[in-house]
Amino acid sequence: MLWAFKPYMDLFPQLKASPYVYSFCEKRVFQHRRLYYRFREVYRKTFMLRKSLRDVSPLVPVIFASGWEGREDPSFIIEEKKKIVELFRPSDEVVKSVEALMVKHADTCYVGVHIRRGDYKDFFDGRFYYELPYYYSLMEQMYQLLHHTYRSVIFVICSNEQFDVTSPELLSTVTFSGENILRFEQAGAITDLYALSQCDYLLGPPSTFSQWASFYGNGKLCFVKNRHTVLHMDDFKVVERYESPFKEFRQYWKGKIL
Repeated sequence: MLWAFKPYMDLFPQLKASPYVYSFCEKRVFQHRRLYYRFREVYRKTFMLRKSLRDVSPLVPVIFASGWEGREDPSFIIEEKKKIVELFRPSDEVVKSVEALMVKHADTCYVGVHIRRGDYKDFFDGRFYYELPYYYSLMEQMYQLLHHTYRSVIFVICSNEQFDVTSPELLSTVTFSGENILRFEQAGAITDLYALSQCDYLLGPPSTFSQWASFYGNGKLCFVKNRHTVLHMDDFKVVERYESPFKEFRQYWKGKIL
């Protein structure tokens, strides 16, 4: 049985309907979190807490598995990927809205561009807060790499900031047109996440958001780690397991744990 906070469960109908998932609390309020940690400490002291989901046994009636500690076990995640993907399938409304605009064709390539702004202005002292023209220069690089192979290259832009994706100022710096750009206007985070997961390639600053999209949909991901990135197709890989996208930058972030 997995205990999950209700705000997350409401976003994933399959998760909510699963008999193995229990809604821990209506809101992430302090009182409920205290109860959660009390259970955790009891299980730890009685040796019922397991750091790896592999240690869970059906012969033991009560086990508290801390999945976060075991998140980097690649073999377990790969084995159970199909179940994970099914469990976290968004609502039919989200799926249909994305698939209606992202029609799959062999000669069409979708490139997901995760433009993380907003909170990234302060995160890591703005290390990954890139200006919009820089994102469009990356898109131009991708266009040059792909347009000889595919009849159509479509950039799916997802961002936590509103801006005109087809503004003349931005398009003046690239060789493709506004017809090559797709954005789900007024979409929520889950719609953007699912749209990214349906892309063939993904690029953006280090983020677990695009990392999950690659894992979920098998799109090849490349993290843009600086303002001088030169893209190569060999840099794009499918995410098969969780690994902190910020691990190599920890020394720069004032000692905070990521």
